[in-house]
Amino acid sequence: MSNQLFAAALGISEPWYVRGVDFDAAQKSLTIDVDFTAGSRFAHPETAGQHPVHDTEVKRYRHLNFLVRQQKLWAIGGSGNFPST
Repeated sequence: MSNQLFAAALGISEPWYVRGVDFDAAQKSLTIDVDFTAGSRFAHPETAGQHPVHDTEVKRYRHLNFLVRQQKLWAIGGSGNFPST
């Protein structure tokens, strides 16, 4: 399956990308693995600027069904380095 197709369908853009897609017909399950480019920096709503991320871990989310199949999103989450205020 095309990772780019699923990224477009889900509205995922840089620095995020679809790392992999797994379809299990027997389980009627679609798992989409989402990651971000190493070294990316992210905005935080309470702190100005772009910040690096550390201590990442995989987070698993149950998403709405996709083509009458159970859809799961696995995304990398992490902590940010924010300046003291």
